[in-house]
Amino acid sequence: MYDDYQSSSSDMGLSDGYNYDVLAQPISGESYSFVTFGPDRLNEEGMIALKSLRTSLLYRLIIRKRFIDEGLRWASLWPHPNIVRVYDVTTMGDAEMAQHPFIALEYAERGSLRDWLDRGPLTRKKALAWAQCIAAGLAYLHEPDPSHLRKAAMAHGNLKPENVLIRTDRVAVLTDFGLARAVAASAREEDLQPFMYVKAPTETQALHIRGEVTLGAPAYMAPEQWIDGASAGPAGDIYALGVMLYELFTGQRPLVDLELPQSPQEWWQAQVTHEPPRLRAIDPSLPEALETLALECLARDPHSRPSARAVWERLQGIALALGAPVWEAPEIIPHTTHNELVFWSNWSNLCADFERWDEALERNGRALAIDPRAVTTLCNRGDILVGLRRYDEAKEVYQAALQYASTDEERGMVWGHLGTMHNEAGHDALANEDYHATAVQCKQADIAYARQIELAPHDPDALLNRAVNQHLLEIAEAQ
Repeated sequence: MYDDYQSSSSDMGLSDGYNYDVLAQPISGESYSFVTFGPDRLNEEGMIALKSLRTSLLYRLIIRKRFIDEGLRWASLWPHPNIVRVYDVTTMGDAEMAQHPFIALEYAERGSLRDWLDRGPLTRKKALAWAQCIAAGLAYLHEPDPSHLRKAAMAHGNLKPENVLIRTDRVAVLTDFGLARAVAASAREEDLQPFMYVKAPTETQALHIRGEVTLGAPAYMAPEQWIDGASAGPAGDIYALGVMLYELFTGQRPLVDLELPQSPQEWWQAQVTHEPPRLRAIDPSLPEALETLALECLARDPHSRPSARAVWERLQGIALALGAPVWEAPEIIPHTTHNELVFWSNWSNLCADFERWDEALERNGRALAIDPRAVTTLCNRGDILVGLRRYDEAKEVYQAALQYASTDEERGMVWGHLGTMHNEAGHDALANEDYHATAVQCKQADIAYARQIELAPHDPDALLNRAVNQHLLEIAEAQ
């Protein structure tokens, strides 16, 4: 839990979100988004953080879609020790009302880097450790990973201490990348009007830039972002990291004192025209290599800034020279055959949850290429084909899964999927007023559900699904 958090709001109840059935308490929020936390139903001792946008923004379908896009893109990353893990992208709310999308995240108990900076100066050891973590996380985002379908660099786009969280093991992790950019790219000016009156320069806010409105935190925006709000690329992240190096090692900001009231125009003038002071003018005991690196990160020309990997390697060299711990970003999930299979299967299921069938099929195919006899993965493929109304193909896949199933529990699961397939086909026939075909499909579904109950009698969904199917059969027979 955040050490110094004091909630000024009442707890907010959220209904069942598949794996997350929580009484969530608000812990933080931007003008355009919010985070809550609560217990993870699948892990009795664990906590989960839930990220979403303000309801006023989600009314716009394009913003809702972009938010889900970014959530799925975030979830597609192979787990990295300096990136907050996404466990799920899901929806919550009354089924009869618009579902509210959430990103289910790793919960970082030690608060944000801003919380730590506000408490007073950091030790040099801690500042150096967290600077390496931030650079390592950016290096992972900024470098393509074609083997996992990430063909281009990912930019954070809104890097600042509020978006760096500290885990229980005191490792710094990046969060919230891409979300501000997704909202800004799809929102109309009137959507962002409520966020134009935010005063804190570290908070993401709506800014007028060359006749357009975009989202950004003035204290960390690179000069090019003030000219073109959409240009929040990797080099912009490096600029923000340069600002944060000053805060980490000196507790001061390189251009404008955050305690002094400044308009967005004054922040723009500072970022574009002011020269940052040298780090060693603030603290002469700091190494010259760190001062040089910070100034290079703050170069006005984005092409003159070093890459994230170069920043990380140079920080490692500084740590080594000072006898401080060197952060190597150890692999937290090994790239074993099993883990790759789980990765592709989970990603496929997430795409299917949002009816992105083609993407789901491609990722499911990657999983089956690893293990063509994986029963659960075969069932998932059948489910995707059912979503595409390709019932004959789905039936073939389920039958293959039955051949490879080795336990009664697995066989019962496959029969349950077969029952659902026939039930879906029955609904389609009913919609077309083909009552005979509806009855035929429902009878096939009933046979499948009966087999499921026989093989897996403790599956709570089997009896319910059979009862729903029998009701559909009664409707068809009555017609």
